[in-house]
Amino acid sequence: MSTRIFIILFLFFLSTGISFAKCINGDCVNGKGTYIFSSIFNSKEVKYEGEFKNKKPHGQGIMTFPDGGKYVGEFKDGKLIKKDNTQN
Repeated sequence: MSTRIFIILFLFFLSTGISFAKCINGDCVNGKGTYIFSSIFNSKEVKYEGEFKNKKPHGQGIMTFPDGGKYVGEFKDGKLIKKDNTQN
């Protein structure tokens, strides 16, 4: 029974494209740090460097995407709320 539940959960997470994430530097709970998000389907990573509150981007930060694009600005509860217009 438990093996069947494990397989169902594994297939569900696989089908939703769940990603792996980890703090690689600093305090990614309540402070400043660097967090990496990577897809299980490829090696592309999204990196967030900046301030955190309750394990979410909150405050000033930079989110860098695999294609080199960046969001620079103010984050609140994990969402970009004010983009710095000087960045691409």
